[in-house]
Formats: sequence, structure tokens, C-alpha cells
Amino acid sequence: MPLANYLIDQEHDSVIIMGGQYNRSHSITLSPQGSENSLYAGHWMFTSGKGLTAEGLV
Repeated sequence: MPLANYLIDQEHDSVIIMGGQYNRSHSITLSPQGSENSLYAGHWMFTSGKGLTAEGLV
């Protein structure tokens, strides 16, 4: 996650992180609450792109 946090801090416009929420003021990525962990197939997904559509990653 250090690379993801760095890219977000540098305002890179093509970073997608699923499975958590980035807190810029603390430079950390927070995982979802324990009760919501089952909603995700994995803990984290990190990739680059403009976003997700019904067709997939753009």
C-alpha cells in the first residue's frame, strides 16, 4: 500500500483502490468495518485506470 498512498498523495489521476478508504490527512488506507469484510473477495485490489464501468476497467 505504500505505492498507492504515494500516488494518491502526488494526486495521480489514475489510481483505483477497492476494499478500503484512503484518509489523506493521515496518509493511510483504512479497511472496511469487520462486518463488511465479507462483501469483498479479497482484502485489497490495487490497479491503475480511470474507473470501473459495467464493461470493466477503463
